[in-house]
Amino acid sequence: MNNMRKIFFICLISLVSTLNAQFVAPPYLQVGGNPSVNSLHLLWQANVTDTIWKVEYNTGKEWVSAEAITKSIIASSNATKIHLYDVLFNKLIPGQRFNYRVYKNNQIAFNANA
Repeated sequence: MNNMRKIFFICLISLVSTLNAQFVAPPYLQVGGNPSVNSLHLLWQANVTDTIWKVEYNTGKEWVSAEAITKSIIASSNATKIHLYDVLFNKLIPGQRFNYRVYKNNQIAFNANA
């Protein structure tokens, strides 16, 4: 049993390290400046500049590509700029759970449901 715990924690640390390498702050949901029952904003922070991001969400019927991702610089140092990414999910069904995923260079970097 003790070996299984060690393996579990090694896998968990590896997963967290991989996630942290991709994001300064992993994706999180916000209601935004104009709250609506049909929409939420997905935001995340990253310090990579030559990355192609794509976001999709699914309310149970089919995956929908999110509209334009906006990017702004929120912090900068000599070597690193931290970018805040924001995308709007605007076709949500009130009270219904949905899935979403973030692609980094055409590879799924994050997925979750809400």
